[in-house]
Amino acid sequence: MKIKLLFLIVSLLFAFNCNQSATNSNSGNASTGNTAAKKRIGVSLLTREDDFYRTLEAGLQEAARQNNFELIVQSGDKDLSK
Repeated sequence: MKIKLLFLIVSLLFAFNCNQSATNSNSGNASTGNTAAKKRIGVSLLTREDDFYRTLEAGLQEAARQNNFELIVQSGDKDLSK
């Protein structure tokens, strides 16, 4: 359980950090009137059947929504080659 929580926290921090970088790089666009497109994050989960991965996906979706990112989630259906 501790590993799951740690992984979720690290993933959320990563998403938050990406938002900060995007905000800093887009700060110059405000003066020119350009608006930046919504950023996307793609995630491939091993499966969506396990509670851990469902919880992880929910946390990632929430963090993406709060930081104005579009999250694209794909399931590998327990196939590492996907």
